[in-house]
Amino acid sequence: MIQRVQDIQDIQPTVPIQQKPSSVKTRSVKVCALLAAILLIGGLSGCLPKHTIEPDEQPPIDNSFEVPPHDSAQIVKEGLPAPDFEFITIDGTKERLSDYRGRPVLLNFWATWCGYCLEEMPDMQEISERHPHIAVLAITRNDDSAAATRFFQDNGYSFVCGLDEDGYIAHLYPTSGIPYSVIIDKEGIVVAIFEGSAPDMYSYFMEALRRAGA
Repeated sequence: MIQRVQDIQDIQPTVPIQQKPSSVKTRSVKVCALLAAILLIGGLSGCLPKHTIEPDEQPPIDNSFEVPPHDSAQIVKEGLPAPDFEFITIDGTKERLSDYRGRPVLLNFWATWCGYCLEEMPDMQEISERHPHIAVLAITRNDDSAAATRFFQDNGYSFVCGLDEDGYIAHLYPTSGIPYSVIIDKEGIVVAIFEGSAPDMYSYFMEALRRAGA
C-alpha cells in the first residue's frame, strides 16, 4: 500500500495556488450586481465585475495556451506513466523529464512564496548530495523566474530547478496547492504522490525512492 503525505501524522497542508483571473470575489459580484440594477433602472449602461487581488495574493497562472489533445487524456496516478514535458532550467538548459529515464526521480513543485516548500529544500539537497543516482527536479509553480533563480543561487542548491513560465506543466500535474511531489521509478512510472509536507520529509522521500529503485 502506497503511503501518501495525507496519511502522515503532523502533516502540514499545501499552500493554495491563486486562481485564474476569471474567479471574481463574491463581494465584488454582489456589489456590482446591485450597481448594474440601479444603472439599468436609470436607463444607463450596466457595470462589469472586476477581479481584485489582495496585496498578499500571488499572480494567477496563465492557462491560455493550447494543450494538445493527447495531453488532456493524461493523468497523474500511482502505477501509471508520469506525463512527460519539456522545460528550461534556471541555467538556460532545455531538458525533458524523460531525459532522466533509468534513474529514480523526485519531482517537486514549489514556489518562493510557499513556506512549506522552502522547508523541504534542504531535504532535497541532502538527497541529491548523498544519492547522486537519484534525479531531484524542482519545477516552479506560479512563481517569478528571477525570484526562483535568485533563491537557488543564494542558498547554494545544486539540484535541477526548472521553470514553468506559461503554466503548461501545471496543466499536466494539476493540484490545488503546493508543495506537491511525485516519485517516479526508473521506467517512468509514478510510485508515490505527496500532497503537502511534514517534518523529516527526507525519510518519507527516501522510503518512496527506494521503492522506485534507488
